[in-house]
Amino acid sequence: MADVKLVKVSKRFGRQVAVKDLSLEVSEGSFTCLLGPSGCGKTTTLRMVAGLEKPDSGDIYIGGVRVNDIPAYERDIAMVFQFYAIYPGMTVFENMAFPLKQRKWSKNDISRRVREIAEILQISHLLDKDAMSLTVGEKQRVALGRAMVRDPKVFLLDEPLTNLDARLRARMRVELKMLHQRIKTTTIYVTHDQLEAMTLADKIGVMNLGELQQYDTPENLYNRPANVFVAGFIGTPTMNLVECRVSRRGGGQSLAGEGFTFSADSLNGRLRDLPEGYEVIMGLRPTEIVVDRAERGAGLIGKVEVLEPIGDKSILDISVGKTLFRAVVPRTFDIRVGETVSLYVESERVHIFDKNTGVRL
Repeated sequence: MADVKLVKVSKRFGRQVAVKDLSLEVSEGSFTCLLGPSGCGKTTTLRMVAGLEKPDSGDIYIGGVRVNDIPAYERDIAMVFQFYAIYPGMTVFENMAFPLKQRKWSKNDISRRVREIAEILQISHLLDKDAMSLTVGEKQRVALGRAMVRDPKVFLLDEPLTNLDARLRARMRVELKMLHQRIKTTTIYVTHDQLEAMTLADKIGVMNLGELQQYDTPENLYNRPANVFVAGFIGTPTMNLVECRVSRRGGGQSLAGEGFTFSADSLNGRLRDLPEGYEVIMGLRPTEIVVDRAERGAGLIGKVEVLEPIGDKSILDISVGKTLFRAVVPRTFDIRVGETVSLYVESERVHIFDKNTGVRL
């Protein structure tokens, strides 16, 4: 095992900036996810760690050793790709044994190691089968096994579950987490799926347009997003992000939006230093909004426009003035489109961002 460190790493392809001044540290034995939309630079970052791309500037360290000029085959890393890259014309055993044969291991050592890893991955019964005849999930395990047999310093996984159906992806997420808990190899995992990142990772690096937006634990990303992009990217359904202005009319402080006013007296002084009329973005997670028929004090009053049943819950689209809020309620909450409701949220659950910079206040 080894730690991985990137210091102000940048990469361009022509005029396109793929990665810009990226710095992060992946501690030894941890599971880190790089998360973001397509084109954000996460796969390019992984490929630079692997040695498949050379950074234009900055430094990459694996186990404390600067590896910028060390070729991929000497970095002692193992990479699993989105499309598995199963070798045709070989059995499962031969696929998994291939990297060990390249390193001139003895037949006995190869057999012992392949069977050991196959048992961990529960594919021992497949070793004699043609690898190309396997199901997608089985091929995924073979690809993982071929990476694991070498016992590398670092695992690099590039969206390995993308091609699986939803049920198999859910099962493989659990198996990957259990596998990492067992072998404890430093892992960097690239995905655009926040559910994968939130359930698998010790820490997540959220990227956008080549820049690292926040590198933190899943809990902190959800509870204290650093900026508007992270707030909108993390969480399902996505956070309500509403443009407002600071108002101090009537002796108290509030946030004035399009057709509504939200009392801000309980926001722990977060607006204290902002002038009258200052523009901010208020963030409210749909799962943290309480919906009620009765009007109780400082709530927002709105009308239910859309109701979306999703199993044991329902998502409501509620118009408050000219602004649409989304809220999640239990399926047992008896509500119909067109009814008037009140919305409440605890003050510590309200997120405030500077409209100009997008940064959390």
